[in-house]
Amino acid sequence: MDEGKITAVRDWPAPATVKELQRFLGFVNFYRRFICNYSSIADPLTNLFVEVDASTTGVGAVLSQQQGNPSRLHPCTFFSHKLNPAERNYDIGHRELLAIKLALEEWRHWLEGARHPFLVLTDHKNLEYLRAAKRLNPRQARWALFFTRFEFSISYRPRSKNTKADALSHMFAPEESPEMPEPILPADLIVSPITWSQETLPPANASTNTPPGCPPGSQYITQARRTSLIHTAHTSLGTGHPGINETLSLLRDRFWWPSMAVDVRRYVQGCEECVMAKTPRQLPSGKLLPLPVPNRPWSHLGVDFITDLPNSRTHTCIFVIVDRFSKACRLLPLKGPPTAMEVAELLFNQVFRYFGIPEDIVSDRGPQFMSRVWRAFFTCLGVAVSLSSGYHPQTNGQTERKIQEISRYLRTFCHGHQDSWSQYLGWAEYAQNSLRQPSTGLTPFQCVFGYQPPLFPWSGEPSDVPAVNHWFRESERVWGSAHHQLQCALCRRRLTADRRRSDAPAYQPGQKVWLSTKDIWLRLPSRKLSSRFIGPFTILKQVNPVTYKLQLPRGYRIHPTFHVSLLKPHHPSVLPSTEPGEDAAEPPLPLLLDDGTAYGVKEILDSRRHGGRLEYLVDWEGYGPEERSWVPRDDVLDPDLLTSFHATHPHKPAPRGRGRPPRCRGPQPSGAGREEGGTVTDTPGSNDNQSQRAPVPAPDPLPFPSSLLDHPQHSSQGSICGTKLNMEAYDNETDVCLSVDLSIKHYYLPIMYGLIFLCGFTGNLMAIITYVVKLRPWKSGSIIMVNLAVTDLLYTLSLPFLVNFYITKNWVLGEFMCRFLRFCFHFNLYGSILFLTCLSVFRYVVVVHPLRAAQIQRASWGVSACLAIWTISVLEIGPMLSMITTQKYGNTTDCLDFASNDPTTVWWYAWLLSVLGYLLPLVVVCWCYTRISGALGKSLSASRPSRVRAHRLTVMILAVFIMCFMPYHLLRQLRVGSLRSNVTSCLIKKIINDAYTLSRPLAGLNTFFNLALFTLAGDKFQQAFYSLISRRKPTISKVAVIC
Repeated sequence: MDEGKITAVRDWPAPATVKELQRFLGFVNFYRRFICNYSSIADPLTNLFVEVDASTTGVGAVLSQQQGNPSRLHPCTFFSHKLNPAERNYDIGHRELLAIKLALEEWRHWLEGARHPFLVLTDHKNLEYLRAAKRLNPRQARWALFFTRFEFSISYRPRSKNTKADALSHMFAPEESPEMPEPILPADLIVSPITWSQETLPPANASTNTPPGCPPGSQYITQARRTSLIHTAHTSLGTGHPGINETLSLLRDRFWWPSMAVDVRRYVQGCEECVMAKTPRQLPSGKLLPLPVPNRPWSHLGVDFITDLPNSRTHTCIFVIVDRFSKACRLLPLKGPPTAMEVAELLFNQVFRYFGIPEDIVSDRGPQFMSRVWRAFFTCLGVAVSLSSGYHPQTNGQTERKIQEISRYLRTFCHGHQDSWSQYLGWAEYAQNSLRQPSTGLTPFQCVFGYQPPLFPWSGEPSDVPAVNHWFRESERVWGSAHHQLQCALCRRRLTADRRRSDAPAYQPGQKVWLSTKDIWLRLPSRKLSSRFIGPFTILKQVNPVTYKLQLPRGYRIHPTFHVSLLKPHHPSVLPSTEPGEDAAEPPLPLLLDDGTAYGVKEILDSRRHGGRLEYLVDWEGYGPEERSWVPRDDVLDPDLLTSFHATHPHKPAPRGRGRPPRCRGPQPSGAGREEGGTVTDTPGSNDNQSQRAPVPAPDPLPFPSSLLDHPQHSSQGSICGTKLNMEAYDNETDVCLSVDLSIKHYYLPIMYGLIFLCGFTGNLMAIITYVVKLRPWKSGSIIMVNLAVTDLLYTLSLPFLVNFYITKNWVLGEFMCRFLRFCFHFNLYGSILFLTCLSVFRYVVVVHPLRAAQIQRASWGVSACLAIWTISVLEIGPMLSMITTQKYGNTTDCLDFASNDPTTVWWYAWLLSVLGYLLPLVVVCWCYTRISGALGKSLSASRPSRVRAHRLTVMILAVFIMCFMPYHLLRQLRVGSLRSNVTSCLIKKIINDAYTLSRPLAGLNTFFNLALFTLAGDKFQQAFYSLISRRKPTISKVAVIC
């Protein structure tokens, strides 16, 4: 046979596509009678079977062929694949379908283009109907498109017969990963100390393998079910939040897992309800940290008042002064609580002029000792003023102990006639100064004067007067002995006190702690049922080893420094959440209505009549007891809430016609629903009744800070409530009055700043490119215009960060970026003012004094002027950096402008900027263009286009000063002035604050006007710009002003 005749068939290229394979098989099939054993050669392409299966860790498949006996399949190849983490998340149907897809991809070269359809065997019966499904999800649709390349059918085979593919799919070991969420306990299981439905537990844990070590009769609980079981056993009504041992005992009787004791302890320690409700039984935290021991009498004093005494000869209180060295005291009767200046005068007349000026005075945080007069008086005298920490009178313990002894003395002699206590006050002072003190071993008389006064009249002969030097030596000996005895007594007192105290926990700044409510008024009828702790609050710094400063809400009226014994560490739960996806409790978000904001009300606790109107004590949904506040009846919009309260408390003050809907002074929101809560208008913690506060220092939860209102965090979770914002209810409430309208802060500001960025960034960038590429060399005017464009460009680059801040309602870039962005705004503001002023002065010289024009148009003059302007701008804005800061409100951070700082500090600086940075340049600009207009009007050589151009430039610059700069400076001064002068009208404050916020983007609009100035003041700027963007010759009609 001639080999050349079969070369075309012998060298046939291997088929690469389905069409090529079909073409080859069709050609060969035509000559099948000339090919020996053709059916055996082509048989691998027929009678194929694909067996697949999937498990939780992998998929397996076997490609088989039927040969001879139809019941026997000859294996051709095997396939297995380990599922990645994403594929393991598929449900069982998608995993089985994935097994088919992977097998077809693996054996595509055999299965794609087969003349006879092949069969896919699977143990998932639902896949039989894949081809008939009318609705597919996106993944199934993508795979179905891939399956169209194959001719196959799917058939169901029971799992017991699909053993080969099943074995291949289970060959991969499962990874250590958390189990998929599944029900922890059946819904009908009631957890209580009496009945436990253990019959329902075996089905729930039927698939769980009990590990070795599980006690007989106890049910093993898997990791996924433990948190819910502890939560149910600890918080149910049948258990009532027991302690660690009690909760552990409840669980150990019926359940078991290896880390049960550790998990229960962590859960109970992190239970916030237990922390707030339970009284601590541990020893007080913090070892005794006594005050330093003085070296001489009357050098270190302690002062306090005994108040609320019966009127005795017009006296109602006692001013107690104690010498911490000798324990001597002075008792001064007063007609009433004195002012700070009266206390200072009493100390000077009754102590200082006899014993000298002391070194230190310790007192509590009464209003007299917190005033500026008190601090200023003793600062001038060089006396240190020490204040006790919040709600810890032990700091001034010697004075408190002396007050107890004085009270005991007065009760002994005047218990029958209490209005005669002032008659015994002198004898009480004499007695206290005559008694021997255990700490010094001497009486105060001996320690101070060197002798002991007689207790009874002495008729003996008087002794000779000792020499003066002998008296001094004796006094020094007595003082030395007293100091030594004080040191010894201090050591004994510390040892005794520390036996009943534990070591202070080592708290760190930023750590959260609970605050004791022992001395805090929580606005509740009964203190016995009140929470024992509130919070948690963040620690700001450690004042001393046993005192810490906390970050309290601005509405609190207490000092943030507390002794460690009043704090308890916050233990966040480290166990998984009870519900899937459940996070730590956060204040609920608000529901914004058309005419107000919806706040959730858990319940009404009390009612009262105050100032001629009815008020209710409201417990806010999602907030602790420290945020409860009184609100007027007209602000409660849900009549059912009032009706249920008065039905439960019929003896409480109630409105006339109980049960009728309350009258409202403003428009009512429609469509608000209610489940178990109610609706009021005041924000959580707000209260406008100043006269009802406690006379002692206590937190008075007044309205939230303005930023909390700007970034709302209140809404209803258990109920949906509607509210109206009644401005009358917020008079005299500074924080609420200074809150900016939400539509202004969250819509107006981002839109305005976004437009300024888009137009200003593009325009100024093109202006700089035009000057750099087309207008070289530069004159002085061009240099000024380029620097003006640079300042505008720097400002526009900062605007995207502000847009993100006002949209997300949270500043996340830190304090440095906050200062930098606010600095950019003011630097652009006052830099533009100075550049426009300099441009006006240069044009004045060119027009009015043309002989000097050539000199002033030199580039050196422009460079010098720009360097001076940049330097002056930095000096003007530099002090502002210390006034710009960030402030946290809950989980959000606000980037405050310098005008939001202390009004006393900002007042003078704002005036300085307004006068030197705005008014003075405005006067210069007006004077320059007045002279320019006059000179052009008198000039015979000036052409009409030059005059029109000059007038347009004048109008443009004045428009920038009046439309952009003037509203901002005027409203800024009004805002700072209203804060400084304590304007009482809330409506006026809010109008000023909203107008000030509106004026801030207006001040940034100068970037638009500056772009227009380039076309009027630039040197042939229009033609240069047009030539930059077009190759055609420009015409005047085609040149447009950039804006």
